Amino acid sequence: MEVRDRWADPVPQAYVEELLAECPEFVKAYEPDGLSIEDFEHYGATQRTLRSFVSSYWDLVGTIDDLLIPDPDVKAEFLRRPFEAHRKEDPDMARLTVAQAIVAWLASQYVERDGEQQRFFQGVLGIFGHGNVAGLGEALEAAQHDVRYYQARNEQAMVHTAVAYAKQTRRLGTFACTTSIGPGATNLATGAANATVNRLPVLLLPGDRFATRRVKPVLQQLERPEAGDLSANDVLRPVSRYFDRIERPEMLIDALPQAMRVLTSPAETGAVTLALPQDVQAEAWEWPERLLQPRTWVIPRPRPDAASLAAAAELIAQAERPMIVVGGGVVYSDAADALDGFVSRYDVPFTETQAGKGALPWDHPLNMGALGSTGTSAG
Repeated sequence: MEVRDRWADPVPQAYVEELLAECPEFVKAYEPDGLSIEDFEHYGATQRTLRSFVSSYWDLVGTIDDLLIPDPDVKAEFLRRPFEAHRKEDPDMARLTVAQAIVAWLASQYVERDGEQQRFFQGVLGIFGHGNVAGLGEALEAAQHDVRYYQARNEQAMVHTAVAYAKQTRRLGTFACTTSIGPGATNLATGAANATVNRLPVLLLPGDRFATRRVKPVLQQLERPEAGDLSANDVLRPVSRYFDRIERPEMLIDALPQAMRVLTSPAETGAVTLALPQDVQAEAWEWPERLLQPRTWVIPRPRPDAASLAAAAELIAQAERPMIVVGGGVVYSDAADALDGFVSRYDVPFTETQAGKGALPWDHPLNMGALGSTGTSAG
């Protein structure tokens, strides 16, 4: 008998009663305030049910051996079900919680420029608490060999870390950042503003209030009398290039590609926020396999318009004292060598914007320093 047929059979009531008598961890799932077996099937690996079953792992194995499924292959499949995507009849669908799907998606996103490909998300920086530990926390623990988790100590600092990495890698890589609901999420705002202003990619995954609102309010939830759909995460809207709150699992099918589109766009990139209600994170759904397959996003190197280039060359040739303003485009297009060759050949001085700093060494003989009100006297 195939495994999927085994699960299709209802468990005889006598087996359930014997499990209740022999396995204390199984009893917890039947407590009045716990989840029923049907709820467990619907919501997947929630903190309560997952920890209740797995904390007494060997007792559960022995009970399963003795009572339900003595076949070792079937038993192994049973024990893997809370952790892995288990397929149904449709081979193109995978069953995962929302958090597990996000982690699997993070591991499958790649970028390419000039024929060189690399993984876009280098890991997840996070501080766990209520709102993200039972969802993303469980998913990251299960997928620790695919997506590396880095323990952070301050929410704002971890966004700055991700932004610094993005700039150092010429916007070809970044980190995701996850926080608990409330103050943990609001601490992201300064880092998110910095990322958006400087057009540097970072993905923010803060926990959020319950989408079902069956538990309301939760600890540190932002309550507004004029709107029931607001949370602390809404402070991230004005400083995010893309913001979405995932109220239903299937919303990810649209939100994840949209997030990646913004993150890899030279013109639109910045902070991207996907607010994740804590109950939705743990809800299981049948995901299209295509969503979680490796995907490569090509980041082009835009070439200058021929007419504009000719006009700029003419202006420089006619200028008595030309000076070049070096911006971030020089850095992110890896055009520093070309710039160095040009200014050195024609003895043209240059100044730098904040984004352009570092394109050429600070002590370059033609470097006039920073530009603008915060720059040097030359700028």
